[in-house]
This record gives sequence, structure tokens and C-alpha cells, in this order.
Amino acid sequence: MAQALERPSIKITKRSKRLRHFLFAAFLLLPQSFTQAVAADDFQIAISHARAMRNEEKTEEALRLYNNLAARYPKSVSVYVERADVLKELGFMDKAIADVNSALALNASNMQALRVRGHLYDMTGKLDLAIRDYNVLIAHDKTDAGRWRARGIAYKRLKRYAEAARDLGEAARAEPQGKYYAEILYDQADMLLLSGDYNQSVKVFTQLAKVAPEVSTAYWGRARAYDKLRKSELAARDRALAKKFDMTLEHF
Repeated sequence: MAQALERPSIKITKRSKRLRHFLFAAFLLLPQSFTQAVAADDFQIAISHARAMRNEEKTEEALRLYNNLAARYPKSVSVYVERADVLKELGFMDKAIADVNSALALNASNMQALRVRGHLYDMTGKLDLAIRDYNVLIAHDKTDAGRWRARGIAYKRLKRYAEAARDLGEAARAEPQGKYYAEILYDQADMLLLSGDYNQSVKVFTQLAKVAPEVSTAYWGRARAYDKLRKSELAARDRALAKKFDMTLEHF
């Protein structure tokens, strides 16, 4: 009878061992996923707080929070990109560029980081480097008017007028109903004028006059182009039209 009682006891022991192994394995897995979830929540809370400080224009406090985030999450691209923007606002341009470079070292194809770096290079007069970044951005998305315009203005500042006119023309085609369409047309026409393409300059100034008929700048610009073409009567007519209007593109 004693022997009959021993066999069930052995079976229970084997089952309990298997159960203990299963529970131990589950215990090893659960803490890792739980910790990751908590860490993700902590990150979102912390970065939301930093963004709130930026929105409230508490820039130095925002920088302190981003510094903490960078120390805790050194592989976060968004932390470096957003901190770069804060550093830019505080005037630390070299540090801002360094942050964006750190972001791109983590993810070389991050277009937001590339856009920010191009803008920073542009602001600091490193126009060739800015254009290099704009080249990549435009290759990635040829429908973004802002990217064409940014590169066009960079070319303008380098006095590469023909290239500036080309890019500004692409910007105008990409967004013909955009907020800055009239300004883009003016810049394109002006670059065409400076590059010596007077006939095309007249065409674009004419287009601007149709878009913004009460803006005197269109007529003054076209008059300059007509002067270059030695069409003095047309130039005089445009100057007379320009004097009827005192609205500039700034007020359009």
C-alpha cells in the first residue's frame, strides 16, 4: 500500500518541475517587456514636457530638458534634431549643427535632420554645404516647393542667377496656389533679369502682374526688363502703371 502511494507523488513532482520551469521562463521574459514599455512612456512624457517648454518660449528650460533626454536616450534622433532647433534659437549655431550631425550619424536618411542642417548651413553662410543638403532633399521629394525655393535662394546669394531662376521656377510649378507664390514669381523674374534672360523675365513678371495686379513691384520689374530689351515705350507704360499702385509684395 505504501508503494502504491509513492507513484502519484513522483508524477506530481515531475509536473511541478515543468510548471516551475515554465513560470521561471515567463518571469525572465516579463520584466524586459515591462521595462521597455515603462521606458517608452517615460520618454514620451519627458519629450512632451520639453516640447511644451519650447511652445511656451521657455527656451533655456527646454534646453535643460533636452540635455537630460540626450543623456538618457543617446540614440534618439528626434532628441538631437529638436535640441538643435532650441540651440539655434539661443544662438549656438555650431552646437546645433553638431546635434544634427549626431542625428544623421544615427540615421543618415532622416529627411527632417537633413532639412534642419541645410537651413543651419544656410543661416551661417555655408551655402555650398547647404546646397549639398538641399540636393539630397530635392532628390527625395521633387514636389516640395520649399526645398526648391531654399536652394534657389542659396544660389541667388552665391550670385549663380541662372541656377537660382531655374530652382525658383520649379518652386512656382510645384505649388502654384501656395502662400508665397507671388514672392517666388518675383524672385524668379528678378533672377532671370540678372542672368540676362530678359524675354523670359518679361514673361514671369507678366505672370506676376496677373496673380497680383495691384502690386507695383511686378510693373517696376517688367519695366527694367523692357529697358534691357530697348523697348522704351513698354517700359514707360509699366512705370506709369506702377505709380498707380503702392502695394508691395509684403502687403499682398
